Amino acid sequence: MTRVVVHEPDPIESLVPGCGIGLGLDQYHWQNGVLPSSEAAKPGDPSPPIQDAEERARAPQRVLSPGLADGINDAAEFGPDALEITLFDLRGAEVYRARWEGGESLLWRGRDSKRNLVSSGIYAARIKTRKGRKLIQSFTVVK
Repeated sequence: MTRVVVHEPDPIESLVPGCGIGLGLDQYHWQNGVLPSSEAAKPGDPSPPIQDAEERARAPQRVLSPGLADGINDAAEFGPDALEITLFDLRGAEVYRARWEGGESLLWRGRDSKRNLVSSGIYAARIKTRKGRKLIQSFTVVK
């Protein structure tokens, strides 16, 4: 398990390719997604327990396959507490941003802001909740 310790106020400036992702909290574990150390799962646990109501902002999907056109795992649907999502690639470049405007949940369909399918790889979502908290979630996209 790789750990990255980050002490920077603004997330995403500290993405470290190949070393996990540091996104504004003290410690992230690269196993089972990107989680602050206080919420880390035990080794081998594929789905960490929900810690509080704000965790309802995360998407249950961790692996997306939007290019297969099979209707399975084509999108990540974020929970009802998600107000804004911003997706980044491992270089830290912003790929996609969306803000809840009422109605349906926020979705990321594995596409960039120009609606092109993203490359296979790992992406980090910064999720802003309705209560102003910032959460991080990782996704693996396969084509």
